[in-house]
Amino acid sequence: MVLLTAAALVVSLGVAWAQVRESRTLGHEIRIADTPLYVRPPRAWKFAAPNRFELAVRQGATGATAIQQSVQFEYLRLPYFTPPADVFRLLHETEEISEAKPARVGPFDGIEVRETKRVTYRRYHYTQERLRRVACSPRGDVIIVEYEPTTDVTLGDRELLEEICRSVRIVDGALDMPGDTALERAGLEFTPPPAWRIFGPDFPDAPGAHIQPTSGQPPTWALGVYRSWVVGSERKPRDLLRDFAAQVWGSEAAGVVIEESRIDDHQVLSIRSPTESAVLSGHLCAAGNKAALIVAYGANDAAAVANQAAFDLAREIRFREAPSVDVTAQRAAGAEIARLLTENGPRAWWGIRATRHEYVGTSLLVPIAATETRRLSDGEYQGADIVTQRRGAELWSQSWTLRSGGSYEQQVKWSDAGRPSTSVVERREANRSIAHRMRDNHGLPVTISLPPEFIPPPMEDLAIAEIADQKNEPAEAALFAFSNPLGVGWCSVEARPLSRDRDGAACALVRHDFWPRGAIMGFDDNHELVFETGPFGESRRMR
Repeated sequence: MVLLTAAALVVSLGVAWAQVRESRTLGHEIRIADTPLYVRPPRAWKFAAPNRFELAVRQGATGATAIQQSVQFEYLRLPYFTPPADVFRLLHETEEISEAKPARVGPFDGIEVRETKRVTYRRYHYTQERLRRVACSPRGDVIIVEYEPTTDVTLGDRELLEEICRSVRIVDGALDMPGDTALERAGLEFTPPPAWRIFGPDFPDAPGAHIQPTSGQPPTWALGVYRSWVVGSERKPRDLLRDFAAQVWGSEAAGVVIEESRIDDHQVLSIRSPTESAVLSGHLCAAGNKAALIVAYGANDAAAVANQAAFDLAREIRFREAPSVDVTAQRAAGAEIARLLTENGPRAWWGIRATRHEYVGTSLLVPIAATETRRLSDGEYQGADIVTQRRGAELWSQSWTLRSGGSYEQQVKWSDAGRPSTSVVERREANRSIAHRMRDNHGLPVTISLPPEFIPPPMEDLAIAEIADQKNEPAEAALFAFSNPLGVGWCSVEARPLSRDRDGAACALVRHDFWPRGAIMGFDDNHELVFETGPFGESRRMR
């Protein structure tokens, strides 16, 4: 009898051990909803929601089911790197973070926070613990993992959470790119410190990289390194940096001083944020027609360290030849398309039918809606683009009239951080290489000299659509000059053809010389915009 009892005890312990092991052994990799996030929950845990998995157990003879443990995953894409502690405060609307410690999710550094919540069940009150991890990539990806046991957090819970988080992946062709490969494709060279980890760019075809320092502590800053270009004497490196500042800091950047230095034949220009911002500074390294923009992101109390690291990198970086950057050939290609568009006019593409398109999406995490209207009236194309927040506040509006020979008139209005709206009126006569611009309807107009590759608004989308729809193999990129109402005049824009997407849209990677992170634009067979996806937001045509 003793032997039988002992045997039964051994069997029951073995079954219990097997059940525990089964509940803690990771299962197959699963994608979280429509995100690039892939995770491996424990094998015995059940799918409870698109991003949640639970271990459910039956309660004795009653047959009731109780949730013993759960794990939940969230993925966000922010426009810029944001320190994990700031993300946690933002999501949970709190200033205090208790018991935070360094932790990782997948390849990214972050924090782990142990929280206690009070639970009421019938007449009983008890406390329940949970663990939250927040980790961020240097380009703005955020992964949040929330682990909740039934009782207090044990050592076994921590080990299981660590194993789950170690298995997390973001499947992205750009982010997965090895750092040395990303730099080689961008034609950039420097010696990174041992504590720097280099990740790929925002899109696989956008030459650049992102950098995250590792120090054993939660990251508070990151760098972006983006290959750019200088088109010649018409547009100077200082113009690029001024346009960058106007884009990211708005009117606050108007009086900011640009610092300039030289090292060998390289010109280095630096500008720092005039106010609290997720973008701490921008540094442009230029040599001939080659350029690289180095941007520091992060917490404002880390600005001194981040800005110095970005400045030092701008002084160290060196250029190599990159097949993706051929300023002379790409400008010639852009000038030829500009000539064809000017000679034929938009009617050859848009016809005479009046159109109205509606788009929805986000911009810098703000939900937006946009309308685009066009009509042909007395031989002139007229139209307007209006971007609003979902609740109706207008963010941006552009009205325009386009005539033959490249003659146009446009008026642009935009809001700047709650201040009174700013407006710009710009005019160009037919077959002229200059335009006149007046800001806020006062003062004297500013004369802007336009290069041969200039595309008058709103035909910029037509130029990009022409590149996206190229049938040549290999397809060629082109440089255009677009009006830039926020900046000093015009800016240089690269359009690079990509493969069609799964819905058949013709796609192009579009990069601005002053902010070359890039965006992907897709067009239908009528050269009409279908979608635009970038690091700062996305929009898609609804009708």
